Amino acid sequence: ALAGVALVAGIGVPALVHGRSAGPARRLSSGSGALEAALVDHLEGRAELAVYDGAGRHRGRVDAASEALLADEGRLAALSAAAAAGMAIAGQMALVVVLFMGAPAVLAGHPAPADWPLLALLALALFDALVPLPAAMQALPLTLESARRIFALVDRPPAVAEARGGRTLPAEGVLAFRGVGLTYPGAAGPALADVDLELAPGRRVAVVGASGSGKSSLAALALRFRDPDLGAITF
Repeated sequence: ALAGVALVAGIGVPALVHGRSAGPARRLSSGSGALEAALVDHLEGRAELAVYDGAGRHRGRVDAASEALLADEGRLAALSAAAAAGMAIAGQMALVVVLFMGAPAVLAGHPAPADWPLLALLALALFDALVPLPAAMQALPLTLESARRIFALVDRPPAVAEARGGRTLPAEGVLAFRGVGLTYPGAAGPALADVDLELAPGRRVAVVGASGSGKSSLAALALRFRDPDLGAITF
């Protein structure tokens, strides 16, 4: 009887909690990052939003995302409380079962009266070991979703392909662009095309142009945050 109650509490309750919490936990993991990004956008763009978003649509989206996360947190908290209550009830049931099943045996002389409270304490101690299982199964979907996001970043191909073996760079040199072109993934046209530029020590060069003309892209190439699609950059 004790084994049966332990199986229900140790396998059935954690499996039920895992099934019910998988969806909210995954939404909580992915939604937390999206909400943080939206909050950063809202704070950094508050001047533009004050001018162009008088209806408060962006703030409404942030509030809606926050409310959705709070709802999922509430669901997970309710499941956690229900699981804790279920495990406590199962432990008390096991104690009652041992007491009622042991009473006739003790009165009959087997087992010894001193063993009866020992069996009751065994029932309680067994459930002390099972209590953390529902919380662990509830945290598993959240952990797996977080791991998927980390692995997606780790597995993403780098923007710059590093050559094997390190090379010592000279203290001074000429940074030269020869026919350099750069097109961002998914862009309709190139950000830079057929750029020839030479930066030598002591020379001052000004790069001017309207927003979106490629100044930041040129700096990213010079710092090798990206590699060009066409042409070559040498130092």
